[in-house]
Amino acid sequence: MFRPILQTLHLNFLKGTLGVKRSAPNWAVLRECAHEPLQFYWFRAAIWFYNWLLSSNSATLKQARHADLKLVPRAKTSWASDILRAFEGLQGWDTYTQAFLQGLPICYSDFIADLRFRMRKVLRDIADMYPLESDNKLVTYHSWFACPLLGL
Repeated sequence: MFRPILQTLHLNFLKGTLGVKRSAPNWAVLRECAHEPLQFYWFRAAIWFYNWLLSSNSATLKQARHADLKLVPRAKTSWASDILRAFEGLQGWDTYTQAFLQGLPICYSDFIADLRFRMRKVLRDIADMYPLESDNKLVTYHSWFACPLLGL
């Protein structure tokens, strides 16, 4: 419940700063401001926390992680379930899933690159579309105004 409110406030602030209508495509606004969607930052922080948790000396934290992993088959609302569902769609999802379930650290730099690649799929999908053949505002923005992102 809290994340959608933050995302809406974030996008409304950026749209107001840019002086565009509220109907402007979110991806265009985020790209113009060099921002990633809030989901990117949440997932990045969650993996950083997970790696930190593994290196912690606290027995209580390790027991809590094991207990949360045991809830995965039965409860869809556990932290581990959210992380495992979020891995879906990443190129290395099987590697990340196995590492997470076995309690191994996840390579942070590879994960960030993979996550950024997934987030930018929206822009890659429209890269070859011609704006006059589409009524999509994002296609028009991407074709006529956006600076190219290297390695989309």
